[in-house]
Amino acid sequence: MSQVKKHNRSEKSSNSQIRLQVMRDLSYAILALMLALGLQSEVLADDLSHRKSALSIAVIDAAGRPVSNATIDVQMTQHAFKFGTQIRDRLVGVTEAQFNNMSVLERQALLPDLTSFGTPKHTPTWEDLERYRQAIWDNFNHVIPTTGLQWLSFNNRGASEPEAAIDLAQSNGLSVTGASVVWPRDRWPTPEVFRSAAAPIDPNLFYQTLIADRLSTDGVIGYFSDFGIGPTISDWKLVNEPINNDYYQQLLVGGGLFSNGTDVLADFFQRAKTVRPDAILSINEYNILNANNDNNALRYRDFINDLLAAGAPIDRIGVQAHISRSTLTKAAILRRINILAETGLKIEITEFDSRDDANQLTPQEQEQIFRAMLEAAFENSAVVGLSIWGFWDRGHWRGNGPLFDNDWNVKAEAAPWFDLVRGEWMTQLADMPVDQNGEWYATDGVFSGSYDFTVTANGISQTFLNFDVSKDRQFDLILDSAAPDDPPRLTVPSPATFAIDKPTSTLSAERTDMITFLSSATATDVFDGDLTLSVSNNAPPQFAIGETFIEFTVEDSAGQRVTETSSVNVVLADTDGDGLPDFYELENGLDINSDDTAADPDGDGFSNVQEYMDGTDPLDKNDCAVCGSPLSGLVYHWRTQALLSSVGLSLVGLDDGAENAFSDDAVTNTSGSYAFTERHGGTNRLTVTKTMTASESGNVISSADALAA
Repeated sequence: MSQVKKHNRSEKSSNSQIRLQVMRDLSYAILALMLALGLQSEVLADDLSHRKSALSIAVIDAAGRPVSNATIDVQMTQHAFKFGTQIRDRLVGVTEAQFNNMSVLERQALLPDLTSFGTPKHTPTWEDLERYRQAIWDNFNHVIPTTGLQWLSFNNRGASEPEAAIDLAQSNGLSVTGASVVWPRDRWPTPEVFRSAAAPIDPNLFYQTLIADRLSTDGVIGYFSDFGIGPTISDWKLVNEPINNDYYQQLLVGGGLFSNGTDVLADFFQRAKTVRPDAILSINEYNILNANNDNNALRYRDFINDLLAAGAPIDRIGVQAHISRSTLTKAAILRRINILAETGLKIEITEFDSRDDANQLTPQEQEQIFRAMLEAAFENSAVVGLSIWGFWDRGHWRGNGPLFDNDWNVKAEAAPWFDLVRGEWMTQLADMPVDQNGEWYATDGVFSGSYDFTVTANGISQTFLNFDVSKDRQFDLILDSAAPDDPPRLTVPSPATFAIDKPTSTLSAERTDMITFLSSATATDVFDGDLTLSVSNNAPPQFAIGETFIEFTVEDSAGQRVTETSSVNVVLADTDGDGLPDFYELENGLDINSDDTAADPDGDGFSNVQEYMDGTDPLDKNDCAVCGSPLSGLVYHWRTQALLSSVGLSLVGLDDGAENAFSDDAVTNTSGSYAFTERHGGTNRLTVTKTMTASESGNVISSADALAA
């Protein structure tokens, strides 16, 4: 099993080990101090030192000895900075079986109704749901499920749908914000019975119901807690949009329960903190960054300061970012963030998206504003997170998700997300060499987050998963493969083929290419001590044609011997690879650079490769393994007459119809007898013709008197 020690590992008492630890601690302290000094200075607009952590890694074996020949791959898997998204909980939580049982209308209800924006209703497929979920796991470290946790939805539909989404998100390593506990407006999600249209409203009943449903141990914040039934949510958007929506404040102040709206909201925070002292409680408001000046930011700052003065335990400021103004600049964003930071509270950009439904922003303007928003948030040390308000057009409340279009194509305006969040701001380092002490330091720090490390030593890699580098850290990585009783590691050459010129030749072990082959075997033994000898082998001094197996052996100082086998195959040289060795082709005037196996230069009916296998001369037609004697004793005559005085002959090959040329007599002797003196390959047809002599002229030959042999 992989072992990891986090800085406080026990050291051997030897002086070398003490010196090693002192050097390590000193180097680490200097690096951490350099980064700390950068954090204490005023952070410039484009400075990201506050987003980084010092990282030091030592690679050691099981005996605590440094492994000095290791390299490290450093792979960031998740940001410490919160990069989140709003999610539609039912799209995440519904199972495939539940989805398959849904009607078309029920499936359409999983998505927002975008008909008011001119977009017809869409029926999602199960593939859409799978892609929706995978996009979340691949791109974000935080989610905000919305609909299911709202007051009316939670009361009417119960906890099962948001609970399923939260469970799945947390099982994939994502954190969760619960939204919204109190949204003080006179419409959804306030229950209809407490809206002004249902007047008269009993303020006492409203207040007691609100506390019971939302702000008690039995309410939503208690349900999703360590002592509750559901998975724990430790981050709550407690009050949403209280400046622009003050219906609850008016109702309770008008009913005489509180003297002013500030006290109403302070009460909500105090009750929530009593129930969930462990939770982060935030306030959230819109039209702060999207405003045409800083006035709304100043008003929001003062509003929060009043709440803090009234005893509201606010932990974080939420700033929505639904952008419709093309004139918004990075400088304006930073300025308004700094105004809110004067409260002393951390800030989160909670709901970024941009408007295109009324042609407010072109894709190019959306891309520019997205980049400005990301850079401003990540560069400002007061900001702890940025969440986009949906990412897929079909799942976005206005049909304009920042990342993916209707068909899951990456949008042009999404470039800043993939260039920065998933690119430049994610540390990925490969093949980082350790020093002689087995240590490596990230000289510029690494972006804070979760990391995997892969260590490679002596050709063996080992991966260490899920390291928290959200602050300055030092880790010792202990290699399983470096156990002190490991034998040497022997690597031998792959089986090889060598060529010689003659069947009677052998291959010398002193030939240059054979020396290279034998000397390419290598061994390593950095854990048990030096190898006692170099790699040896049992190669013979000469190699005959055929395959010879060779054993390579090495031994370490602990007496552990390792043997591996390879082989040498000796063959006759064959430059053109046609199966005819070079020596044979050269001896018989053939071409060593072209395939001439099928050729038959002596015309005996046997190809070169056949003659090579038979051991015959490819240039002598009379030298063949299966040739018979020349045909002889043929005599031609009339069937009923005397011997003929002369008969003309021709020999025609049956295979190709080409007439064979004879080098000897072309006619029989005066007795009509002819003997073949040459061998002719293949199967042939004999054609006999009769030339009439003067003495035979005028005679009639009947059909019964055909020529016969």
